[in-house]
Amino acid sequence: RPYPIAAYLLFFLEEYIDALDTLRDGETTADRANELREVFLSFHRAGLSPERLKMIYGHIEREFPQFEAAGALLPMPAAVRLCHTMLATSLSSAGAITVLLRAALREPLLHVADDSQELRLLKTIEILIRLDFLHTQEQLPPDVSEYLSVVRDLRYYDRELRRETPLSYQMAYFLRKHGFPAKRQMLGPYSLKVCDPEE
Repeated sequence: RPYPIAAYLLFFLEEYIDALDTLRDGETTADRANELREVFLSFHRAGLSPERLKMIYGHIEREFPQFEAAGALLPMPAAVRLCHTMLATSLSSAGAITVLLRAALREPLLHVADDSQELRLLKTIEILIRLDFLHTQEQLPPDVSEYLSVVRDLRYYDRELRRETPLSYQMAYFLRKHGFPAKRQMLGPYSLKVCDPEE
């Protein structure tokens, strides 16, 4: 009888944790972040959240600052993607999230386009921390908290907002015909094709 996928993942985790250390030859911090992201996604898809994943959170918290101190800086897009994945899958720790957001805040938000994927993910991260991860929010240092407050106030624009679907067109027409407000609006990272902007 074949083992279920959960058993394979647990065996993999034991071996993987032992191999996590310094960057391999030719490996960048972005490569490591993308690899960890795939690991978290695999465990999330399998519905697993083993205690040993804390070793990976600790790796991010301890080793990534050391990589950066040695000159291997983590690029902002890779830091944001990993941070978003960890929060969205509920596989995270406050320390690891702080390290990743500190890597992201090195790049001025002035250089981030208002329709970029990075800004959408950052706004989602801000909402997740503020609404679902209060324990993490309480442990964020002042510079990271200030960064997230700036992210919250930034305007994000999704180009898909202007594109009608058959459903959104018919719904908006029906609501307007009966005197209800029906407008397009951005709400944080979300594009609402039909909404009441006053509510």
